[in-house]
Amino acid sequence: MKKKLALLMAAIMTVAMVPMTAFASTKSNTVYNINVGTGDSNMFNNIIEVTSDNEWIGDDTPFEIVVELENGKFAKEDYELSDHTKKEDSYMMEEPEFYTGYLLDSPVTLSGIEDIEVFNSTTAYIKVSTDKFTSQGGITIPIRAYALDEGSVKATVWSNQTIVFNTTAVIANAYDGEVVIESEGVVTFVEDSRDRVKEMEAITIDGLINGGVTDGTIKLKLKGDYEFYVDGNRLLKKDGTLLDGGIGSTIKFLNDDNAELVGKGTLTTVSKDELVYSIDKIDTSKVAKITISNICIT
Repeated sequence: MKKKLALLMAAIMTVAMVPMTAFASTKSNTVYNINVGTGDSNMFNNIIEVTSDNEWIGDDTPFEIVVELENGKFAKEDYELSDHTKKEDSYMMEEPEFYTGYLLDSPVTLSGIEDIEVFNSTTAYIKVSTDKFTSQGGITIPIRAYALDEGSVKATVWSNQTIVFNTTAVIANAYDGEVVIESEGVVTFVEDSRDRVKEMEAITIDGLINGGVTDGTIKLKLKGDYEFYVDGNRLLKKDGTLLDGGIGSTIKFLNDDNAELVGKGTLTTVSKDELVYSIDKIDTSKVAKITISNICIT
C-alpha cells in the first residue's frame, strides 16, 4: 500500500512541474500590401500583426516566437543608428531602434518585443513579454527582408513555449524585372458609356512602399480598343480643350501618411497608346501610393 501511495504522489509531483501552457487562437496579417522586385537590391520593410484572444495565464516569463521566411531572406546591410554609430553588413532587425519604430520609419502599435536575434538568413527568434502579449491581445513584429524569386514571400510565425500557435502571412509579392500592376479603373467610367469620350474614374495604386517606384518612371497603357484622348502631345479634357495643370493635374504621389510628395515631372510620351511620366525631385523610396485621375479616353 505504501508503495502505491508513493508512486501516486510522485506522479502528482511530476505533473505539477510541467509549465502552464496556453493554446491561443492566433492570427497574423501584414500592415502593408507590398509589391517588390527580387534580389538583395530590393530590400523591403513590413510589419506582421500577430493577434491573439488568449487571456493572461499568470506567467510573466518572456517567451520566444520564431519567424521563418519562405522565398525570402532577412536583410543584411550597412546602416547608421541615431547616435551616428555605423553598422556594416549587419541585420538591422536586431537593433532596438528598428523594432521600436525609429529605423523602421513606421508605427509599431503593439509593443512587447524584448530582443530579436536573426539566427540565420531565414530564421529569427523574437523574445516577447508574455504579459504584454496577452494584455494587449498580440504583438507587431517588424520585418526587414528581400525576395529570392518571383512569387509570394511568406513568413511563418510560431511558438511552442508559454503560448502555442502557428500562423503564416504573405509579407510581399515579388516580381522579376518591372513591377506590373493592373487596374480595373480603365474600364470604369464616370460618364454615360454611350458618350464617345469617357473620363476614367480615379485609379489608386498602393503597396508601393520600400522603393516600389525605383526609376522615377510611370507608364500607363490601355487594354482593348480604347485610346487616350489627346491632341498631338497634349492631353485633352472631355470637352476637347487642353488639360491644364501639368503633371500634377493627373497624377499624385503620397507617402505612408497620405501626405502628397511635392516634386516635378513631365509627360515624356503622350500618344493614343500610352502615357509615360518622368518624375523628378521626388524621393521615390517614400512613395506608398499613386493616384491617377482627370484622364479621358475614347
